[in-house]
Amino acid sequence: MRTSPQLRALQVSGATIVARRDKDGAIDLGFDMGTPDTANRDLPDIIETIDAALLTDGLATLEQVVIKEALLFFRDERANRIWRADGGLLTIENGAQRLELRASFDLEGGRIESSIASQKGSRAAQFSARMNNVQISDLATQSDLLGWLKPVDVALSFSVR
Repeated sequence: MRTSPQLRALQVSGATIVARRDKDGAIDLGFDMGTPDTANRDLPDIIETIDAALLTDGLATLEQVVIKEALLFFRDERANRIWRADGGLLTIENGAQRLELRASFDLEGGRIESSIASQKGSRAAQFSARMNNVQISDLATQSDLLGWLKPVDVALSFSVR
């Protein structure tokens, strides 16, 4: 009896990720320098897309994806700014019942780390982030609520869950 090889882990180095946030806050995401290819998605949509992809033939046995030395371009139309983050490490852990995504990037002298975990088949997720030495004026561009911090010129480190 012959068995087919099954892909359990995949490691990629040097991928470019392109993200865009439109003026309404919707996120587009892609893996090249062209137009992002998951138009108007929010975080639960992105998780659902990854979850569905990992159920397809050829990927169903995949337990881990690691992307090293990733480069992220983030075009933020709401803040009218383009961000470039490098030194990225992305990991997708595909468990029997749970999907977890972890990402970390260097950003303008600081470091951003995040984690998103979800039960398979659910759009609900737990999110955590840690930012080290990130300019508060940069953070202020991400929410109208924080807009009053734009003129503040100081680095900040914090975490949220």
